[in-house]
Amino acid sequence: MSLLPPGAYGGELTCVQEIMGTYGNSKQVLTGIVRLSSEDMQVTLFAEMARIMTIKYGALGMEYDFSPLIPVANIRPEYVLFDIQLTYFPAEAINKALPKGMTFSEEGAVRTLYRGDQAIVKIVRNGEDIEFINNERSYSYLIKQQEN
Repeated sequence: MSLLPPGAYGGELTCVQEIMGTYGNSKQVLTGIVRLSSEDMQVTLFAEMARIMTIKYGALGMEYDFSPLIPVANIRPEYVLFDIQLTYFPAEAINKALPKGMTFSEEGAVRTLYRGDQAIVKIVRNGEDIEFINNERSYSYLIKQQEN
């Protein structure tokens, strides 16, 4: 899937997140600041009070800056933005951007990305908490969100 233009979000959002992530046997707790607007998307992640990455995406493309403290080879900035779009953007906009053979559904508080009949991503909202599970890439995270 290609990234959607920021304007596809259809509004504005700024939130602070506590993110508890798992990848294989590795667990990490991060703080994130996500900002969505009609002009751009921006996410900044912190670990133990140190900024580890900032990603910006808008009309001029994507810019990113990673701290030397993290293994950059393991992180693709477009995947971070894609996860944000799957979590927040309207399901209709996501479905229009998906390649053939992929679908996205939203049923109540549950969003699911399918490749054929296989659920590859599942997102479950419980109030302000969001559970994100990527079965294809074997990672998950729990987001505790505070909107500003």
